[in-house]
Amino acid sequence: MNNLETFGWTSHHTEYYTQSPYNTLPPGRVTVAHKTCYEVIASTGEFVCELTGRLLFSLQEDEIPCTGDWVIFQTIDDNKGIIVDLFPRQKTLTRKRAGKRSEKQVIASFVDKACIVETFNETLNIRKIERFVAQISGEGISPVIILTKADLQSDSYGITERLLHLSKNIPIFITSSQSSQGISDLKEFIKDGETFVFIGSSGVGKSSLINSLTGDDRLSTSTISSSTGKGRHTSVRREMVILETGGILIDTPGVREFGVTFDTTESESSWFLIDDLNQSCRFSNCSHTSEPGCAVLKAIQDGLLDNETYQNYLKIQLEAARYQESEHQRREKDRKLTRLISNYKNFKKKND
Repeated sequence: MNNLETFGWTSHHTEYYTQSPYNTLPPGRVTVAHKTCYEVIASTGEFVCELTGRLLFSLQEDEIPCTGDWVIFQTIDDNKGIIVDLFPRQKTLTRKRAGKRSEKQVIASFVDKACIVETFNETLNIRKIERFVAQISGEGISPVIILTKADLQSDSYGITERLLHLSKNIPIFITSSQSSQGISDLKEFIKDGETFVFIGSSGVGKSSLINSLTGDDRLSTSTISSSTGKGRHTSVRREMVILETGGILIDTPGVREFGVTFDTTESESSWFLIDDLNQSCRFSNCSHTSEPGCAVLKAIQDGLLDNETYQNYLKIQLEAARYQESEHQRREKDRKLTRLISNYKNFKKKND
């Protein structure tokens, strides 16, 4: 028998489950999401489940089950089932779909911490890490930065100094799967029942890092390329694994783009060191762009705030605002279409 608390079950889940009309059926958590079926871990074992027809045709694309979701399912036999209900999501990590104007892609749900995994070398893209942090924080998830392959690079390029503005509020771990540097500290940081999702570019060593944390070769990896110094991308799906100490880890395929979708009115900016300065601005609703008495602009002028960091902050805020605008327009269009279909059905019913 599995203890559901090991997989992240909390009082929130108990409350929803007891009120669900399906509370006589077993709950479980999606560990892997395939195109048409889902691997679900429950107290009685592991099951391969499909959606009921009702859910299959009623859910929007970003509402279908993903890795990390909690579901209620009906067993068919020893290892198969049908998902009949989904728990309302919390702390869902998403990103804007590449090439799409207003659609989001769900990466994982019920996430406590999201680990931004990048290679520890001179090509480290700070602006990209800031983008990851903005989206993660905007979703109400705690960001963590993990730099891998430290055995291949000394800190001669001042890499850690370039992250100082982030390290004030975000844990940073420098690791090596080869030498085990930082692995024990990271393992101690991962608490029992907490869900950690690992995201980052292809070939940065996410799977190798998780294998080091679990102590086995559960996830497939590949050798490092001699020409690029990076590993070849091997993760092709989002997959959940459990540490012996109880932590829940979700590996994800590498991403080239990470468009933001968070609501700018609720976003956090403390990781840019702008929140601290914001308290000193003359106006409480200062946009930090042109207002007189802006403490942020003065900090840039005095060299206390990096201008490139500031420019990236503005760029991300603008991108998020544009996404929210297009998302609102799409939802309004969907609402109008729904009303039109409803009116048509009512009209047809009255005249048949």
